[in-house]
Amino acid sequence: MLSCLEKCKELEVSCPCEDCRLWVPYEEGLNCIQQVIETNSTTNDAAHMDFRTVGKVLGVSGQRIHQIEPIALKKLFKKLKHYK
Repeated sequence: MLSCLEKCKELEVSCPCEDCRLWVPYEEGLNCIQQVIETNSTTNDAAHMDFRTVGKVLGVSGQRIHQIEPIALKKLFKKLKHYK
């Protein structure tokens, strides 16, 4: 059985399933965050998506991503310390 993303790739269409938890308003990534990650992890600048690009993928401004980043990193490091 094909996954939703595999089916969209096969049909060469963006995902129409907006209620999917992986759906994002980003046509270039077939409206699928999994596709965006796959695409960017195979390029040399995988870890270097700028705030504007991440914001475009998630449907918010690059400035909002810039505001969220330190909060998210703080939470991530707190969780990592918990598992040490």
